[in-house]
Amino acid sequence: MSDIEKIQLFESKRVRTLWVEEEDKWYFVLEDVIGILTESTDPKQYIKRMKLRDPELAKGWVQIVPLLSIQTDGGPQKMRCANLEGMFRIIQSIPSKKAEPFKRWMALEQLYKEVARETTGSHAGLYYYWCYGSLKTNTFEEYTVSSKAF
Repeated sequence: MSDIEKIQLFESKRVRTLWVEEEDKWYFVLEDVIGILTESTDPKQYIKRMKLRDPELAKGWVQIVPLLSIQTDGGPQKMRCANLEGMFRIIQSIPSKKAEPFKRWMALEQLYKEVARETTGSHAGLYYYWCYGSLKTNTFEEYTVSSKAF
């Protein structure tokens, strides 16, 4: 059982994601999402201020955004990540015009991944999605998976 990483694009900006096999969930790198939504040059500082502004979010922080090992240019690093539910909670605390389009994009990405997994089986569906099914825009596109691709 291994975790699998993928870089996805939202409006031409990268969002690193990680599939955690044991939990059967996707995680998003928090710094990437904060950088996109806030256009902050220092997402780490924005995150610190956000936790001060939202005490409820700060209370559950460790459960919402666990440290996960993410491959970077300098090698693997522990980074704060959130699954879909956690990311929706965090986005509630960010005043941004991009919040709604980003939530729709996340939901569509999740839907596409689930369709791929359920249509062809866990690993085969994920492989197909990564090779052929990446969503390039934040608009809905028809998505089909053929088991003949394997």
